[in-house]
Amino acid sequence: MSQPGWYADPYGGGGLRWWDGNVWTEHARPAPPPPPAPPVAMAPPAPAAPAPAPAVPAQPVPSQPVVAGPVFNLEYRKFHVWADQHTLGVNGRTIPIADIRWVSHWVVRKVQGSSGLNDPTRGNFEYHFKAGTDPSRSRGDVRAEFYRRYKDKEDPEAWTALLRLLRERVEPDILARMDARLRRGQSIDFSRRAQVHPGGVVVGRDSFAWTQVQSAKDHAGRVWLFVHGREKPLPVAVHSTPNAGLITPLVNMNVARQRG
Repeated sequence: MSQPGWYADPYGGGGLRWWDGNVWTEHARPAPPPPPAPPVAMAPPAPAAPAPAPAVPAQPVPSQPVVAGPVFNLEYRKFHVWADQHTLGVNGRTIPIADIRWVSHWVVRKVQGSSGLNDPTRGNFEYHFKAGTDPSRSRGDVRAEFYRRYKDKEDPEAWTALLRLLRERVEPDILARMDARLRRGQSIDFSRRAQVHPGGVVVGRDSFAWTQVQSAKDHAGRVWLFVHGREKPLPVAVHSTPNAGLITPLVNMNVARQRG
């Protein structure tokens, strides 16, 4: 693929993304609708029959405007969580889905006493969600907290719907933008101690070239970096950090690219 142009988006979503001849850019758009089917050839008209008696004209059915249905529309306790094709609404606040530039979501398990620490089924669970247009404003344009008692077997439905929206429509776009920035030679700061740049990863005071990085993984609410020659992984960021959940796929994508 050498010619610049619009091609199927390799990051998913079913749309198109602009290839400038060297890298995938941040420019994306929906795929055009399929061309209309060719008209069916009409048979020659039959001889005219005697005209029937005039019938009473039927009343026309008023046309209904085509409105995209909501992706989800849920109530959780005292607030409303919803999303349509363009907007996400949480607890009375809204944000255009196309303008979301950072997200964070994480789960905290709280256990009374020490007897249930080693039992993942014990304790109550807190689910935290934030999203915004500016990563420097970590409070978030929309945010919500959900809860689940240990007796409840399923995650809150609103939480599950939010995660599905993020993974299908939001995070692939943010990840593509990050990767495009790296390809242009720019760095991405996730926090004061975590940075991904075209040459590798910085964690605290340590800097690792891509050839030194083995992989990144998410575990226990944190992102961990595995480095060749080190027995233990390094903690990179907690999942409450804006876009921390995208560090792992971004790092692993670039590690695979370097190896390829």
